[in-house]
Amino acid sequence: AMNGRLKEREGLMLFQQLVDGVSYCHDKGVFHRDLK
Repeated sequence: AMNGRLKEREGLMLFQQLVDGVSYCHDKGVFHRDLK
């Protein structure tokens, strides 16, 4: 976010992508410790 805060909608979209990514990794057998 160049000018400070994200718009709420943009933040929600980014958060959803993050959740989807974690869910995908879990489905493939990759867990948090493996990503560090």
